[in-house]
Amino acid sequence: MKYCIVFLIFFQNCSNNRPIVVQQFSPYNKMEDTVKFKDSTMIYSSHFFLVSNFKDGKNTLLQLDSFVNTFVHSRKEIPPYHEDRIYLYKETNNTNLESIKANPREIDRYSNQHDLVYKYIYTNGIFLERVKIRNGEELSKYNPTPKFKVKMILSDSL
Repeated sequence: MKYCIVFLIFFQNCSNNRPIVVQQFSPYNKMEDTVKFKDSTMIYSSHFFLVSNFKDGKNTLLQLDSFVNTFVHSRKEIPPYHEDRIYLYKETNNTNLESIKANPREIDRYSNQHDLVYKYIYTNGIFLERVKIRNGEELSKYNPTPKFKVKMILSDSL
């Protein structure tokens, strides 16, 4: 199992004056999956990150949005029909690199219900959705696409 520090966000949280550190980890042997549909193959990639010094707030969210966007677009070429799912966990006594290394299944047994804070989805490098999660429950979704369609009606009465 490989661990490496991917990105250090230098912005400071006003409340704790410690920078957020984002580290990538791999709890599973297989991080990609493929699905064939008609003549095309969809590739799903899962990426897991641990966020040290996480403090829920606007400033942290802006930093994490920037990090995820930079991470997704850091590849030289994004293959067609590719979906990236990025999972961000806050570092706690139960969810940390040492405990994940000792028992990777704890991500499913504990961390997803207690320490998962955000899930991002990108398709073909285009941002689709950010989900805020607390205690395993989806609190809110941000989807940059409009929630309604505009139908144009032409009338001679104007």
